[in-house]
Amino acid sequence: MKKAKVLVKLAAILALSICVITLNFLVINAQRLAIQDGDNCSIEIEGFKLCAESTHIEAKTNQDIKVQLLLLNSSEKKKLTGRPSFYEYKAVNESGESLETVFDKEAREKGYLTDGQGKKGWRRKLRGGSSSRTFIDAQASQKEEVNLSKTYDFTAPGKYIVSIKRNLPSVDGNGFVELILDKIEIEIKDEIN
Repeated sequence: MKKAKVLVKLAAILALSICVITLNFLVINAQRLAIQDGDNCSIEIEGFKLCAESTHIEAKTNQDIKVQLLLLNSSEKKKLTGRPSFYEYKAVNESGESLETVFDKEAREKGYLTDGQGKKGWRRKLRGGSSSRTFIDAQASQKEEVNLSKTYDFTAPGKYIVSIKRNLPSVDGNGFVELILDKIEIEIKDEIN
């Protein structure tokens, strides 16, 4: 009799677990499809797309600027993504001037750089992690968060535009493909407001 009750409880727990797993999968898949169908993705290259959950971010001064990124593999094959994730950034203010990086600001304040050095072009930020080969399954996604405040100085109120680039190994193994999110708008408001 006790075995029967235990078996019934185990069956109920298993059924509930399957429902939770299925629901979680459906929510993640629906989120992935909603992102993929919006204007917040790069052009698809070799089955890859880089997407942001939001392309407009509002924050207060001295607040971290975090962007949720989703790498999508829309192909029917498992693909190499490489590790660690490697992103490059480009940021400009409302006037179109390149934004100073945190590193350049500290170097200039210490007298190592002048105002005109080190501000133009893509800025690299290597993400931590294993250097092992990493893959993404067919029709799957990888989610990551990047903190743009670790690269750029967003302490002044204003509007900024950031581009994010991720390089991935090409299918033929000769070089890389570049996925570029062109326009993430960031609005920094004074903490007093």
